Amino acid sequence: MGKGQVLEIITVDGSRAAVLRRKAKPAGKVTLAVQRLIEDMVATMRAANGLGLAAPQVGEGKRVLVAEVEERLVTLVDPVLVTPKGKRSPPRPVSRFPGCSARCGGRRG
Repeated sequence: MGKGQVLEIITVDGSRAAVLRRKAKPAGKVTLAVQRLIEDMVATMRAANGLGLAAPQVGEGKRVLVAEVEERLVTLVDPVLVTPKGKRSPPRPVSRFPGCSARCGGRRG
């Protein structure tokens, strides 16, 4: 994976916060543009000393998420939540996560 560019993290009280309130659209096929977005998200997350970052937090209304736990990088594109019994979960908007960079101004809380 390349270096990536550090992007602005959108906060709920910022001028671009509307992207955080809209339902993200599927990213679809992992194109070069989606790969670049992922690289930029990883660079941004690390620069902010974050644990994870969703694409809307950098102004992209797509279903892309990156996270890093115990030095292991996880990238999700168009994830689907599955219940413990293996059934697909109905779509529910999740507006807040503990330690969310958008909620806490880009810093771990």
